[in-house]
Amino acid sequence: KYLKKSGKLTINSLESDDKPDLAEKLKNTQKTLQIIANLDEKLSRNLMEDFIKIISEKGTDSEKNADTLALIAIQIVEKNPQMAFSLGLKSLGFGNSVQISRLIGELNVIDSKLAEQLFLAALANAKARFNLRFISRLSVAAFNNYKGKPLSDLTRRSFLTMLSEFLTLSMTNEQEKPNLCQISMIAA
Repeated sequence: KYLKKSGKLTINSLESDDKPDLAEKLKNTQKTLQIIANLDEKLSRNLMEDFIKIISEKGTDSEKNADTLALIAIQIVEKNPQMAFSLGLKSLGFGNSVQISRLIGELNVIDSKLAEQLFLAALANAKARFNLRFISRLSVAAFNNYKGKPLSDLTRRSFLTMLSEFLTLSMTNEQEKPNLCQISMIAA
């Protein structure tokens, strides 16, 4: 009863039009949703849907929204890897989170199949948006043995294949040549 009331109050506070307080409200919402997710999965799932709907409608900073969802996912990954995976996917819908590599690593320790699915989704996102910073972050996820557990060789190979495609494109397309150095640095 109190969890539900707390969740609803948190969501209602986000719906108000206080632009200056929005960053603080997002931070508080993140903490509240983490606590609720650890105690009541069904309620947290409903609140997450409301939260995602509100931040989508508010048109707030997409990268911050992506980071917020990824951070919530990191905080709940041990108790609910499936929900963490879902939040990771939703995070990618908002943008390229700085935290996605960490989420992939944490998820890989608990459920390597979900981690690899999330990595491949992030890779597709990076490829579609051709974001070299994000690709660089994904190289950390691909080749860092987070807590001693690497991603599969097949998944790592997918990353290398994408890099190879970008290198080839950059060498053959005049407009992409400036990216060649950056892609080469990631490949190194």
